[in-house]
Amino acid sequence: MLGHVNQYLHDRPDTLAAELKTLEERVILLARTPAPQERDYLLDLLDIRAHGAELALRATQSALLHQARAAT
Repeated sequence: MLGHVNQYLHDRPDTLAAELKTLEERVILLARTPAPQERDYLLDLLDIRAHGAELALRATQSALLHQARAAT
């Protein structure tokens, strides 16, 4: 009934999908040039993991908000 208000919520599906695509590209690049003993490689790997966890959390929260708005 109030599904039209979803357009005003943060983290729209298209925004999250674009971030996921960027993150996937980083993962592919990192996988192509493995250097697990290098400090920069490990820092990039940890950053990707943190970004992935944050993105998953935001996607879950967004889904809950969109569902709650659509159901009311």
